Order: sequence, then C-alpha cells, then structure tokens
Amino acid sequence: MIVALIQLGKFHTEIIGGLINALLRPHISIILYSSKYSSSFVPYYKKIFNNNNNIRWKYTNKYKNLKEKIEKDCDLYVFMTGHEYEILQTNPYKTFLITHITDDINYYNSFDTCGQIALSPVFKKEKIRYFLNIFEAPQYIKTTKQLEICIVGFTNPYNKDLDNFFLLLKYISQNNNKVKNRKILFNIINYYKLPKKFHNYEKSGLIKSYTDITASRTMKIIGKSDYVLVLARENSSYHTKQLSGIIPLAISVNTPLICDKKLAKIYSMSRISITYNFKDNYLLKAIQTASQKDKSKLLINIKKFRQKIMKKNKTFRFPCLKNNKL
Repeated sequence: MIVALIQLGKFHTEIIGGLINALLRPHISIILYSSKYSSSFVPYYKKIFNNNNNIRWKYTNKYKNLKEKIEKDCDLYVFMTGHEYEILQTNPYKTFLITHITDDINYYNSFDTCGQIALSPVFKKEKIRYFLNIFEAPQYIKTTKQLEICIVGFTNPYNKDLDNFFLLLKYISQNNNKVKNRKILFNIINYYKLPKKFHNYEKSGLIKSYTDITASRTMKIIGKSDYVLVLARENSSYHTKQLSGIIPLAISVNTPLICDKKLAKIYSMSRISITYNFKDNYLLKAIQTASQKDKSKLLINIKKFRQKIMKKNKTFRFPCLKNNKL
C-alpha cells in the first residue's frame, strides 16, 4: 500500500517525522508531496530518513495535474492541512485530514472524507482520535556547567506567559544571571526579533535569541539545551484546543520539559518534566529546581517515554488504512 503525505505550504511541516514513523509499516510505503523550499523541515526530515527505501520525496509547488498523479501513484491520501485538500479534492473515501485545532473539526467534517486525526490529547474530550507525533531525532550532548533553557515561539501573547517571564529575567539579572549560584542562559527561537525591552538581557548574556533559523539548527539548539520551557499561560489554548508543537519536538530530541502541572497531566509527561502550579513566583521556583536537579533520571525517563509513544503509534488505527496492525 502506498500512502501520500501532502503539504505544499510552509506550515505544520514539523509533523512530518511523527507521521512517517507512525505510518511506516511492513506493508506500507510513503510518498511525500511537498514544496522543497517552503520549509526547512522538509530537507531536515529527508536527511533523517534518507536511507529508508520505503519513502520517496516529490517536490512541487504546482497543483496542475497533481491530483491525477497522486491518485494514480497512491492508495491513501493524507493532507497535513485542509488547504491542499480544498484545492485538490482527491477521492474523499481514500482521504483523511490532520486536525491541528479544535476549530478544524466541524469544518473538516463538512468535507465528508473518510476521517480525521489530531496531534494532541487535548482533543480527547472532542472524541477525535489523536496521536503524539514523536520521532527519533538525532541526539545531542547537554550542557554541563551553565543551565541552558530553550523557549520556542516566544512572541505569541495569547499563549505565552510573557509578563511573568519578564519578571523572571529581571530577578535573575539582578543576581548576576545566576540562580542558586548557577549561570543561566535562555535560548529563545522565534520567527521575529525580540521586543526592545529584552535587548538589555541579550547584551548581558542572559538571553541568546535566534530569529527564523533552519529546522536543523532549531533541533540542535533544542537538543543541546538542558530543558525546554513551554511557558504556557494558565488555561491557554495549549490546554484546551491545540497542540503545543514544541512538546513532541523536545521529546523526540530527548530534552526534558518545564511546564505547568495541568499540561503535564494532559500529556502524561509528569515523569519527564519539572512542573509547577500557577502561583507564588512559580517560574522562579521551577528554574531553581531545574538548576539543582540531577537530570540523569529525567533523561532515562524521557528516552523510555519516547520509545513507548513510538511503539504505540505503530499500532495507531489511521482512518481508511487497511491492515492497521504490524
């Protein structure tokens, strides 16, 4: 059976690795239809899976005759967003869609395809089947002396707790960029340059920012950091209606997380995270814990967690996929 993965745009290409790992089974091959230059995650994943003969990569940014080619070459069509399906309109009985936010659900249902799946357990209450898009990424050696904490997607004011993070930076700066006598560095990866109020912290060495960098470099920074700080606001959309994309990427590259207890519970990841409740200088207390924590057990736990999820994904029942089991 040949499965088409289709994403010609630049958004949500970070899910390619998890989809490939979950779909690749003894009776299945994959053809990925994508635009070569729209997202650096495409060449990143091609390099990772380059030695697998059951995956083919077809680059195109044109829709003309693409539907005919896909339906001729493939048996099942998986659209990573609904946009391409609206244009191509492949056979709905051989098509399923990836749901990214709960708002997609009713909209995608109107297409009458054979199904849709989600990428986060926040969809459980919506009764949409979900899986966590984990893959086995290249591993990196963590820092040893200073504590490096990574934050990705920093400037979303609706989901990120920026006010409390700014107070945290102010406190740490007043203590010579140290917490519990340990030097701290925040690696911040973002599409845009940081607001001016953070520039002094960049100059002092408390923050190192990376603007619109490649997927390969992004994963390296995440992998070399000691922790990933999710930095979600209380009751953000990450808790209720969508995936926090950094969570599966951090797990894939074997980096523990710092997050609130509710989010950790949703993802069943309390054993691979430093967690906190939203009260009483919670970010500072979490960073203090991280600065003194022996990460060895966390690293063992996150490796086990990753392998468990990947194994579970191999038996995930995708819509329309014949002989789902191995």
